[in-house]
Amino acid sequence: MPISIRPTRSARGLGLALAALLAFCATPAHARIGRDKLLHFAVSTGLGASAATVFCTLSDDPPSLRLTLAGISALLPGLAKEIYDSGQPGNHFSGADLGFNLLGVLAGTATVALVGWLLNR
Repeated sequence: MPISIRPTRSARGLGLALAALLAFCATPAHARIGRDKLLHFAVSTGLGASAATVFCTLSDDPPSLRLTLAGISALLPGLAKEIYDSGQPGNHFSGADLGFNLLGVLAGTATVALVGWLLNR
């Protein structure tokens, strides 16, 4: 008797998100964003994933609080950098950089949350 595996709504959503990300990376559209914004995103993704791993591993708080605290703590270095940049001659606070930091933190924490959910279901 064959086993039928039907993807859940969450799994389909993740599949669509990954397909959109792959399509974005395969087109020259990412070149318009610029290397600086991609670096902000990449570093913040790592910070978000690291913070979420630490908070989810070491804390007994509810999962939503763990991920919120992880996201806030991972976003603080990017905010501090932008505040520092605003005080430097010829530089300014960049809301766009901070926006890419936020997207990266969300991607990192969401990835850890999804992996945790998949491993514990």
